[in-house]
Amino acid sequence: MRTNHIAFLFYALSFLSQISCSFEQKAGAYLGQDVAQKCNNGVQDVDEESVDCGGTCPACEEIQVCEMSDDCPEIVSKNQQCWNNICHKRELQYIQSENISTSNFGYSLSLFDNILAISDLSERRCEQDLGEFFCEVNAVVYLYVHEQGQLSRTHRILSKDLEALPPADTTFHNPSYQLSLSDKELAIGVPEEAGCGRGINSDRAPNNCLHSGAIYLINFDSNGWSQQSYIKASNATLSQGFGSSIKLMRDMLIVSAPFESSCSPLFDGAEDSFDCPSAGAVYIFKKDNNKWTQQHYLKSPLPHKHAEFGNLIDFNESHLVVASTQDTSCLENGLPTESGCQPGTIHLFSRDNGEWHYVHSLKSPNETATQFGASISLSKQHLLIGSPYEQICHETTGMNCLPRGAAYLYQFNNNEWHFSQKLVGPVDFADTRFAESVSINAHSILIGDPGDSYCSERRERLECVNSGAVYLYQNQNNIWVRDRIFKSKAPKETARFGSKVVSEDSYYSIAAINEPGCSLGINGGIADDSCLSRGAIYHYTLEK
Repeated sequence: MRTNHIAFLFYALSFLSQISCSFEQKAGAYLGQDVAQKCNNGVQDVDEESVDCGGTCPACEEIQVCEMSDDCPEIVSKNQQCWNNICHKRELQYIQSENISTSNFGYSLSLFDNILAISDLSERRCEQDLGEFFCEVNAVVYLYVHEQGQLSRTHRILSKDLEALPPADTTFHNPSYQLSLSDKELAIGVPEEAGCGRGINSDRAPNNCLHSGAIYLINFDSNGWSQQSYIKASNATLSQGFGSSIKLMRDMLIVSAPFESSCSPLFDGAEDSFDCPSAGAVYIFKKDNNKWTQQHYLKSPLPHKHAEFGNLIDFNESHLVVASTQDTSCLENGLPTESGCQPGTIHLFSRDNGEWHYVHSLKSPNETATQFGASISLSKQHLLIGSPYEQICHETTGMNCLPRGAAYLYQFNNNEWHFSQKLVGPVDFADTRFAESVSINAHSILIGDPGDSYCSERRERLECVNSGAVYLYQNQNNIWVRDRIFKSKAPKETARFGSKVVSEDSYYSIAAINEPGCSLGINGGIADDSCLSRGAIYHYTLEK
């Protein structure tokens, strides 16, 4: 009799697993639009047994991650994932620096097609000569290509090869490289660079313009890499931070300098004013016949001191988004009027027939939010804005407000941007930093929460402080529904998994910039965690 009971239980579990790869992934298929929103709001509503489950929401059960063949009968191998109602094979590549003496591997990421670029803030190599140690410290960029299911490192670029280090006697750290890939070209932003030249391919000497910043444009192929251009701001001077955020797309390069100090508004005004410290600026470059020229010098519609216009930028073929996380402008009908409101403004620009125009500006729908735009990501029709320091209150009672973070989704329709959906995490404690990093493409949303402290994807133990997590959302009938949670394979305290996220249709990469693993290169394993704050990348591939 006992044997029959066990057999029946096994049959029932197998049947249930076949009809549902993930209860969250299936939610949008049978819930109405309003219910789907309620079951994805990250709070425990009055009829729910726990956060976003029970009652009228899907049952509170363990999240399935398609690791059993029965979950997806058409695919019998393990490591599968539910993706747009189909189970796909999910391959994970684990990457660390090739030098054991490094820190913050993954500080910046860029993903284009099957090419991945990763920056390593400080690689230290020491040699002994006549009894004394001499150490060389470089920032490093690694390039990887994904072909035939395998990831391999193709190029390694040192800051000394670019002459990108600031003078040794400055108080600045090593260059905090920012990266942007487009086809076989890589833009490297070095906001700490100290050359005093201006414009395209100027002389680097003298090199005492500390933190003026520069862009290095690199071409690469199977034969190696070469530097093609060295770009400075047209009004380069001390402490501008030119290169703090960059976006390269074929023949367009857009670069921010959030500490630039001119007071002129919008397009191509006076560049050499210093009356608005840290007002910020953005520079638009265009390439014709392989020659780069500066096309526009762009400012906020209402520049003011310490607004830091250009903390972050993103760009597609038709739209430019500029975040200004310290901007205290107030808006009236989408236009800045005066200072005095909560910090954080998004400025939107469009390009029609090659001409740029200012559209309007956005503030957080939550009037108490600060640093709205601390992360941004732009797809063809959607804009995702992170607000990781936002206080989130209980949806029904309006109480129990904690700094948990949120992300806001906007959609472009009828030549205007319209608010579409607010996304919040499932964690109900403070300081999680949900939406510190965001990425959106045509099929999915990734939201990083490097402050998450659970020790597994099943949210069982709350002991891995700041180990981090990433949330994957899928579009279900124009409502984005949380599909699953990612954690590192061995969550460690302060690893900050999810500090950076990037995605393409078939690939996505997640940085844990403080992960303490001691492995070298690709797929070296994470058992030894005695090497503190080296950082690691989790690179996922999806195949049907």
